[in-house]
Amino acid sequence: MRRAGFDLASASDRAPRPQEIAAYVELHIEQGPWLEAEDVPIGVVERIVGIRRFRLTFVGQPDHAGTTPMDRRKDAFLTAAEYATKSRELVVRSGEGRAVTTIGVVEVRPGVPNIVPERATLLQELRDVRSCASRAAGEPHPPGRSASRARQRGLVLEVEHLMRADPVRMSPRIQATIETTARELGLRDPAHARPAPATTREVLAAVTDAGMIFVPSQGGRSHRPDEWTGLARRSSVARTCCLGTLLHLELA
Repeated sequence: MRRAGFDLASASDRAPRPQEIAAYVELHIEQGPWLEAEDVPIGVVERIVGIRRFRLTFVGQPDHAGTTPMDRRKDAFLTAAEYATKSRELVVRSGEGRAVTTIGVVEVRPGVPNIVPERATLLQELRDVRSCASRAAGEPHPPGRSASRARQRGLVLEVEHLMRADPVRMSPRIQATIETTARELGLRDPAHARPAPATTREVLAAVTDAGMIFVPSQGGRSHRPDEWTGLARRSSVARTCCLGTLLHLELA
């Protein structure tokens, strides 16, 4: 950043002034299957999801795997695996189809087949369009239900909260402008897309009116080598719609 001429020491003095920014509009691949499945050329994003990440470490007791009876083990991985399935059930049941959870990292120690696992660590992510305050009373996040089960098995559970970002609503003005532009281009009503993943745009939404247009992803694939959105007609239409939206905002 320094080589590019950016002065880190003066960064706080260069905060953007809302009055100097008309709006922020981003064209983005959907990274999901919905637009392609419905054969819709563009999607209007209403919200950016909230994200929470946890590191959960189940601490049990290492014992000889060949001589320790099954009913006397304090197997950290067994309890961690049970937690993984139960947390999914909780999210499916209480998430109203809008919440997802992923356990993307699993570490087991000491990590050999002839010792009962002493420690099992899970890295979990929870995404939801609802804020914590709007959740139903008595419906805690998944780690909140796991400590008592760990104690029943003679284990200790350590929970580390790694990240929390609340959901952000995209500007209704920008959404309406995108829809107006789409109609002027002769498109059928664009779909109101599923919530977008959280990145830079939720930061900009705190500074100015922010909006986003989704383009269909081929096969709904994302975060893998064969992710693809080609320069097909739908992508061209989306780019035209994005430029038209910016023009509408400039003229306004």
